[in-house]
Amino acid sequence: MAKKFLLIMIAAAALVLYKKNDIFSFVLSVPLEISISAPAQEYFAPNNILLISVKNEKGVPVGLKKVIDPVFPLKTKISRSDIFLPGLTTGRIEISGEMNMSGMVGSKEKGSFYSSKPVKTFFLSSEKKIDMDSKN
Repeated sequence: MAKKFLLIMIAAAALVLYKKNDIFSFVLSVPLEISISAPAQEYFAPNNILLISVKNEKGVPVGLKKVIDPVFPLKTKISRSDIFLPGLTTGRIEISGEMNMSGMVGSKEKGSFYSSKPVKTFFLSSEKKIDMDSKN
């Protein structure tokens, strides 16, 4: 009986270790407060799109959240539904923000805002703050 229990525990531990990245994405929860360091008249325009990107420990994009016409300060949360590559999610993630009118990540078009300092955190975290502090 003890050997059977031990084998079941070893098999369960192996399954957890093998699928740990899927588990990270399944329970991912990072509350965010996003602010912008500029006068409102400079950044506010109809149809602005805030893009919050999530990268794993190796810098690979694994998730994206889009918010159309954001109002700052914005409180939101990165969760399982924002992850598009759950198998590549790691225990530590990097979150950054970008706001533009095209809705394309990394476009750095004129008039766009972005966070110059990405936030590094664990897949389960207390509220993190992202400051949209740079402008193109």
